[in-house]
Amino acid sequence: MTNNHNLKNNIKENSLSFRDPASKIYEVLDENGLTIKILRGLREDALNHFKALSDEEFFEKFLKSEMVVKSKLNLSNDFEASQIKESGWKGLLEHEVLDFISYPYEWSFSMLKDSAILHLFIIKKSFENSWSLKDSSAYNIQWKNGKPIFIDIASFIPCAENYEWTGYRQFCSMFLIPLLIKKHLNLDINNILRSNLDGITSEIGFNYFQSYNKFKKGVFSHILIPRILNFFISPNKANNNKMNQNKDHILSLMNSMYALIKGLDYNKKKSTWLGYDTKNSYEEDDKKLKEKFILKNTGNKIFDTLWDIGCNNGHYSKLLKKKFKKIIAFDYDHEVIEDLYLSEKKYSSSNITPLVINFANPSPNQGWNNELKKLEDRSKPDFIICLAFIHHARLAANIPLAQVINWLHSLKANIIIEFVDRNDEMVVQLLNNKNEPYEDYNKENFVKLLSKKFKIIDHQSLKNNKRELFFLENNYV
Repeated sequence: MTNNHNLKNNIKENSLSFRDPASKIYEVLDENGLTIKILRGLREDALNHFKALSDEEFFEKFLKSEMVVKSKLNLSNDFEASQIKESGWKGLLEHEVLDFISYPYEWSFSMLKDSAILHLFIIKKSFENSWSLKDSSAYNIQWKNGKPIFIDIASFIPCAENYEWTGYRQFCSMFLIPLLIKKHLNLDINNILRSNLDGITSEIGFNYFQSYNKFKKGVFSHILIPRILNFFISPNKANNNKMNQNKDHILSLMNSMYALIKGLDYNKKKSTWLGYDTKNSYEEDDKKLKEKFILKNTGNKIFDTLWDIGCNNGHYSKLLKKKFKKIIAFDYDHEVIEDLYLSEKKYSSSNITPLVINFANPSPNQGWNNELKKLEDRSKPDFIICLAFIHHARLAANIPLAQVINWLHSLKANIIIEFVDRNDEMVVQLLNNKNEPYEDYNKENFVKLLSKKFKIIDHQSLKNNKRELFFLENNYV
């Protein structure tokens, strides 16, 4: 079988799907480059595993409860299927297409925690039924309707005679240790995980915990002891990713880890922006005017995708939930994203995906052959709102105003944007202890730059003209 082949230009290999030789993901694209079908080529052993798995009651329950992505054998002989089968695969799966792909380093604490709980539940139930998972990668979890969902169907394999938890160390690296670091030390795990795509090993994790912290709940058992064992075991004899014991011992370990993670409650740290909407709110009349302007200019049409840049606690994302099929709400402040996720979690379904993303230092293309994509390559917004954002981009992040507007223009979306004048108390605060005059930061220049890239359809003054909203139609060509 060869994996290098010429495919029709509307079929592409998924960038994350090259490590498992038993399967590969292909995306079928429409004329706009959007994914309309997900197909997975299967090697003969993987095909047989899926057929056997499909007959298992526990797997059927996974599918019905949407813990696992909907998947079925594709038996068609359409052009795309035929093209992929010509690569030598013995069978094809067709998976449900998810709205959006995010990465663990963009999730808040509770998002990572809930993903870990789902993964543990799936592998525990699989073990109880003599099945296992090949690995424990956090990238095998995505989000649907605000809930985590497992996507790597080819990872399910029958247990061998000698039970082993393949991926125990990986689970610790990608789920447990980051959660313990955030829980006990309150460090920025998002940037740590972005720099360590394979997670945080016990060797690395050990260095974060000093003195009495080494004896915090979960640290001694899953960081300190593994680190000590790895130190004394020869690298040639060690299999750091496997937990070899009998079935009962492994299930006992899974149960204890499940209880440990369930009990990891996160204590929010103080944040400048947590509660910002109440501490620095508009007067009630201005707040109503702002909401009215946003609702009016997003119209009655149901759009596909909204980006809420600098979303804070997601107030305006929530306001627009019924107008968009999906909403990507992001902010660099972990605490406000954690707050937004927990507030949406209480609903049975949510179309808001909250993410920890810093506009001034966004998730880049990275990994082998850029397997992990920047946001613009994963989502195409139809509409953008960026409120109380521009002054932070220019005055805090020091990005020239023209560059911010050029970037927004490149997204080819209509936009509602807010300009905060220099005499607004928040701008005054930002300019304190600044020597740079920021001569480009004024409303006249802002409007001039906007007019080069957008058609200004509507505007609304707020806070005695200290702030102004603009509705922009993108003139992208």
